[in-house]
Amino acid sequence: MRRYIAAVAIGAALAVAGCGSDTPEGDGASAEANACARFIELSNEWVPQYGSEIAAALSAEAAGDEGRKETAILVVRQLYTDWADGLRAEAGNVSEAELSDALNRMADGIAGIADDIETFEDVQASPQQLEEGAVAEAGAEIAQLCAG
Repeated sequence: MRRYIAAVAIGAALAVAGCGSDTPEGDGASAEANACARFIELSNEWVPQYGSEIAAALSAEAAGDEGRKETAILVVRQLYTDWADGLRAEAGNVSEAELSDALNRMADGIAGIADDIETFEDVQASPQQLEEGAVAEAGAEIAQLCAG
């Protein structure tokens, strides 16, 4: 449960530190502004999806449903993969090299977390990896670049 709370805290920190809701989106906004808004959106989408999956899997674990734990492994791995793919797509849309690089570094770190998930314990431990190393550093850099 502590790790789920950490994941929620990470998502909240990304949302607060990032572009914020006043970032313009759409046709009139720059590619960078759109990428910043999408960065926040992707991060905020991941948190409740992960939390929901963990809650279901923990309930299943308590009931002795090993099959549901196996499903959680696959679903959470895919959540990380989708998040990384979304960040890479945004990195390809921007011309600002620093922002593109930071988005790609964060995507690489998140994809690495997905690759490391093999057991339910890995699923539970994965949010801590978001707080450490390359993912956290890239996220902080993106937040700074998006803040202006």
